[in-house]
Amino acid sequence: MKYGMMMMDTPIDDEKLKLRQAALKILLSKYGNSTYSNRAIYECADDWCSKQVTTNGLAGYFKAYYATKGNDQISEESTEAS
Repeated sequence: MKYGMMMMDTPIDDEKLKLRQAALKILLSKYGNSTYSNRAIYECADDWCSKQVTTNGLAGYFKAYYATKGNDQISEESTEAS
């Protein structure tokens, strides 16, 4: 560790950081205040950015692969809190 931060195995370039920022902005603005968990949103953004170079199709990808997962997590969390 250097300066209290974890060192990553592979450096992330500025383009990947911008893509991740844009992906999170899209997902959080569209699904952040709904029943979807933040975990599902962040996992989707990470997965998307590891495979894509643009945000085109991101919302559809989230709905197809993470929306159900996010709803399940919210249900489990609220069940555990009860």
